[in-house]
Amino acid sequence: MNCIESVFDISEKFMEDPSYVYIDYKKINEVASLMNESSIKKFDPAPHDLTREEIRKECYLQLLGGSINYYYWYGKHNIKPNDCSSGKMFDIINKASWEYDIYSDKFRDYVQWCYIRERFPLLEERIKHLNEVYLYGEDFIDILLNDKKEEIIHLMEYMICLLPGYASDMFLKRASLFFLMLNRKFGWFEKDLHSLHIPADYQVPKMFNYFKCFSYDPILYKKIDRSELIGKGSLMECEIRAATVLVAKKLCKITGWDVSDVDAWFWLRRRKCDRPFHLTVTTDY
Repeated sequence: MNCIESVFDISEKFMEDPSYVYIDYKKINEVASLMNESSIKKFDPAPHDLTREEIRKECYLQLLGGSINYYYWYGKHNIKPNDCSSGKMFDIINKASWEYDIYSDKFRDYVQWCYIRERFPLLEERIKHLNEVYLYGEDFIDILLNDKKEEIIHLMEYMICLLPGYASDMFLKRASLFFLMLNRKFGWFEKDLHSLHIPADYQVPKMFNYFKCFSYDPILYKKIDRSELIGKGSLMECEIRAATVLVAKKLCKITGWDVSDVDAWFWLRRRKCDRPFHLTVTTDY
């Protein structure tokens, strides 16, 4: 079983007899019809005249940012010191890349200093994952550029072997998002997105619940509504994420959309729902 198949297999096992999250397949069909009546958000690929080095640089920055694209709040979903967010995290990396050679120690030190100064949560973990990319990320990018026509499955397995920080999540959220981002930026892997699972994070399950694709047990619903922490690896958290993976797979099948389109459709509508997302302290998402 390859790494992507394992995500679907784990998800199915969690949802065989759920205790806290209940998928509504009838509602999924209704939401799929709503999706088909609306437009798909397509991302404009980068210009075709980029040099190999420019593409290599962008891939490396995506890998670097993706390695620490997790957990931005303290205590409640809307408490973020200095407005720390994924957007700000990538802004720091991109701005640093204008000033320094991205493969240099100066770039590394400056980026880490910025995250410390801005007081991003889980700083020790973020620095550990950044250093992992500084050490082995270039090797993976070389494999990626030489074999970008390979199936995502093979490339992801190279990735998680070289960069175990990406492998630590049983649902491989940040790993799947990395390949979605390259698809959106360069149009790569278009024929292979059908094999990929959705990045199961905070926002997409919130929206699946908002659209009633799945419901929560009252105990879990109250925890989310009261901003109570849900343990990483707990049955509650695993069922939320497993249900997210399976609902997205079903929506892809019904609509004919790929996982990138499904992910974007719900994520871009996240502000329609003013309820909090579930709170889990994690480096997975």
